[in-house]
Amino acid sequence: MTLTDYAKNYCNRNNLKPTPVYSARRMERLCGSCDVSEVTPARLEQYRQLMQSDGYSAWTIKGAIKDIRTLIRASGRDVATPRVTVPQPEPEPTPLGDIDAIWPHLADWSRQLVVLSLWTALRLNDLLGLQLSAADRISLHWQASKTGKRFRWPEPKWMQPWLIARRCPYVAANDHAQVIVRAELARVSSLAGVNRIMPHNLRQRSITEWLRSDSIAGQLIHGCGMVSGPSAVLRHYMDQTAIIEAAASRLRLPACFQATRSESADILSAVSRLDREAKKMICDLAWKMAR
Repeated sequence: MTLTDYAKNYCNRNNLKPTPVYSARRMERLCGSCDVSEVTPARLEQYRQLMQSDGYSAWTIKGAIKDIRTLIRASGRDVATPRVTVPQPEPEPTPLGDIDAIWPHLADWSRQLVVLSLWTALRLNDLLGLQLSAADRISLHWQASKTGKRFRWPEPKWMQPWLIARRCPYVAANDHAQVIVRAELARVSSLAGVNRIMPHNLRQRSITEWLRSDSIAGQLIHGCGMVSGPSAVLRHYMDQTAIIEAAASRLRLPACFQATRSESADILSAVSRLDREAKKMICDLAWKMAR
């Protein structure tokens, strides 16, 4: 069976997105058609060199070779893969002030998308799916298309208006919808006089703020929390929703969201998380100060 045909069967069998199919098809286009059993380290090295010559990024090359190795392993073999050095990531999270600046220029549907992006940190395709998931009211739970992980977010009072379904200029979470979103963000960035905002910049800001609020909650929101290592056992004991809800009360958000909590609410929230002895100390101190 050719590499591409095997990739198609593999993706269909495991209900996966066809990314490995694209990698296999590209390899056969560059290196010639071959059976999955005929892929050798030398052929993978040839694939790496040809992709590099064609101008593919290091991240794309690394991902493509990883896809081919996954297919080989699924066939019952293994093979050494060439090393691909990728540059260190340099995230550029959109400043909260820039979101305030573009807010007046956003359409109603794109305002909703920005709010959902900052709150959920979903990838764009999933974000679009969530926005279009309901005819009347969006419910904040989702299964990520890339990893299959399930997410659930709090639905605070300030966010209720943004959970009402909007009329969007797209009807499906597809490439065309993504083009529309990127064009909208480019338009409002230009009008506001800020650096061009891309969907991944909003996601980076969201994950950064969740991590600032609580490191474990930030990992859970990203999808990498408690997935490996000694801490993985904690998944069997902790209430992930409760951790995210506690962190949500401390999350920094743009002023335009009008999501600021009152000082008294913050104090009550903090006191509610104290143990009985600490609560008694706070109450005693409050009574003494009130006299």
